[in-house]
Order: sequence, then structure tokens, then C-alpha cells
Amino acid sequence: MPWRWVCWSAGAVLLVLSGVVLLLQVAVHGGAGTPSRACGSAWDVVAGRAGWPQWWAADLSDPAGGRGGQLVRTLRCPGAVNGRIVTSGGLALGAVALVSAGELVALRSARRVRPALPGPGRRLRLLGTAVTILGALLTAGGLAGITMLVADPRAPLFLYVSRPVVVLAGLLLILPAILLIVLGRGASLMADYLAHAEATREAP
Repeated sequence: MPWRWVCWSAGAVLLVLSGVVLLLQVAVHGGAGTPSRACGSAWDVVAGRAGWPQWWAADLSDPAGGRGGQLVRTLRCPGAVNGRIVTSGGLALGAVALVSAGELVALRSARRVRPALPGPGRRLRLLGTAVTILGALLTAGGLAGITMLVADPRAPLFLYVSRPVVVLAGLLLILPAILLIVLGRGASLMADYLAHAEATREAP
């Protein structure tokens, strides 16, 4: 199924680009003839390592930046960083859309090849697909939450526990979501087995 792998490959490329855009440093300009000022990366802002308090303090401590009452970082960094976050999110959504399109094409091709399932088998396959998708979404959300939680090493949480402990606890919490994926795939395989058994029984 070449289209499936093409969509997966393009989705992986877009996902990598989304991460790169999120990690690239953002710079703003105060005007003609003035040097650019660093705002940090969009990921620094998402993780809480950078924000308007840091930009405001940097503007106050920078004579060139504060000259004439212009707080360049404070005024321009939020819009620049938000633009990067929107771009990164758009690339990530594009990756999800491409992968979903590839899976849809593969599903339609498989339906043309697979024998028709009886009522219980069809319902079992639909249930397995739904449970697998739910588990995948919960797992992705859990991994994103763990990443956000441990991104800032100066967070007050790490005064009480270490980062490896937090990661381990987070992974334990997403085990039920991974179990949903396993159960969904098992239900789908059972539906395929029922279809194969039915086709073998009806064959002359």
C-alpha cells in the first residue's frame, strides 16, 4: 500500500518540522538600525522558562532596548512567539491529517479485499478500531503531558521529587491507555479470525 507509507512518511516529516519550529529561537527587531533581541524559543515559553516577566526584566536591563521608553521584547515577543506556536501546531495537525488520510485509504483497500463480516464480527471490528484510536489518543496526550511536566527543571515540583521519578510515574499512569491499544488490536484480530473462519466454512 504505497499511499499509506507515503502519507506516514510525509506526516513524520511534518512532525519533525513542527518540533524544529517549536525549538528555534525567536528574535524581534526594535526598528531600523537596532540589533535584534532574543525572546527564547516557543518551547521555552510553553515550558514556562520564558515569558513576559523575563522579557520585561531584560528590556529594563538593556539600555538600548529601553531607550525612548520602547520595551521591544515586552511588546513584540508575545506576538512573535505566538506565531511560532501556531505554525508548529499547524504542522502537527497537518501530520495528523496526512496519517489519518493514509489509514483511511488503507482501510478502504482492506475492505475491498477482506470478506464481508457477519453482524457480530463487524461490530467487534468496529469496537476494536474505536478502542485502538481512543487508546492512541490517550497515550499521545499522556506523553505530551509528561513532556510538558518535566520541561522546566526549575519547577517547584522537583523540589520534592526527581525528574526520573516523575517520568516513571507518568509512564505508569498511561499504561491503561496502552492496554486499550492492545485490547483494540486484539479485538480487530479476533474479528479477522472470525471472518477467515466463516469464509473457510462456506468454501466448497
